[in-house]
Amino acid sequence: MNYYWKRAIACFLVLAMISMLCLSCNGGKDEEKVTITIGQITDLTGAGAPALQPLHYGILDLAAYYNENDLIPGVKIKIASYNNQLDPSKDIPGYDWVKGRGAQLVIAVLPQTAEILRPFAERDGVPLVSLTVTETLIEPPGWVFCFSPPLARGMCGLLGWVAQNDADFPTGRPAKIGFTAWSEPTGKSIMEAMKGYCQSHSDKFEWKGDFMVPVGSVFFGGEADKLKDCDYVASWGYSIGPFLKEYRAKGYKGKLLDLNCTLMYEKLLKDSCGWQALDGTLAGVTCPLWKESLPLVDLAREALERYHAGEARDLIASGYGYLGAFQNVMAIFEVVRAAVEEVGAENFSAEAFNNAAINYKPPQGGIWEGIPQWGFSETRRYAFDNVKIWEWDAETEDFLLRSDWFAIE
Repeated sequence: MNYYWKRAIACFLVLAMISMLCLSCNGGKDEEKVTITIGQITDLTGAGAPALQPLHYGILDLAAYYNENDLIPGVKIKIASYNNQLDPSKDIPGYDWVKGRGAQLVIAVLPQTAEILRPFAERDGVPLVSLTVTETLIEPPGWVFCFSPPLARGMCGLLGWVAQNDADFPTGRPAKIGFTAWSEPTGKSIMEAMKGYCQSHSDKFEWKGDFMVPVGSVFFGGEADKLKDCDYVASWGYSIGPFLKEYRAKGYKGKLLDLNCTLMYEKLLKDSCGWQALDGTLAGVTCPLWKESLPLVDLAREALERYHAGEARDLIASGYGYLGAFQNVMAIFEVVRAAVEEVGAENFSAEAFNNAAINYKPPQGGIWEGIPQWGFSETRRYAFDNVKIWEWDAETEDFLLRSDWFAIE
């Protein structure tokens, strides 16, 4: 018995020494790597958190996946995150904070954040990545790189699709349509573009008005009444929920049109409005949904189970925020990889990222199978320009595919 006890102790000591050696080797490998710090400025506790917290986890998990699998040889990606609580006054302090932690490029999750920070990033020569796009960010082209089509163009593209394809589009007259949202730059830009589109396509649409409310407002009774006779209504961001709830409570029937919001706020909207209120909503998206069988979706699900197994069900149910992070931020990381391959990890810089971005051509197939071709250029600063339409269906409590990918003109 004493013999077996001594043998067990010896085996344990050998295993302990091997473990220490492995840790030492891994530590040595990490020490040899160049750390590229990416700043992230987002809302983690404010009104946008229900949609943006899953996206935040997706960014962290994708960085962990790249580091664990050594997908950018010689590089360790570090994410420095700042919570702006949906407060624009905190965006510049947030930018200073992530820069102070060595950020070599900065992700602005909200478009208003990117608009505020653009002049500072250009002054400092720091690439600014915006996950949502407005015209102000891409014209003229500069140090800002975006991903989905500009929201204003996207909504106009959605209007064009509706006029040609929606079975509920009225016959013999223009469709009545209006808009309401918080009075902030992104909502205003969408509203102005939709209004202009309707005025230039007056044979298809009759503009019933735009009714903006103060940022943070959750009361839309007056705005709902003004849009009561509409065939279609549109809103933007967090304000969709309180508006739609009040609009439906008053018995108004206009069909909701949306781009990249309702399916991000999926659980929040189900809980606050219910399936019946959302029934018929036509939602344009620029990335896949969890229900689709694609390599990118499979990878995101694998990473979610690996790094957030206990929260996986809730994160999937919340909407496509986590998955959207995988598509958009993976594109960022692939540009970083191309830059590192070109100049070496130790020479990575803003200029290297900029040059890699405008010249990068993603491979066909593989992880990008089923995703439309994307890329930047000298004059184009947003990567993805295709939209797919899904309809909220209360009967099946599911999303029904209404169009394949189509390019926004």
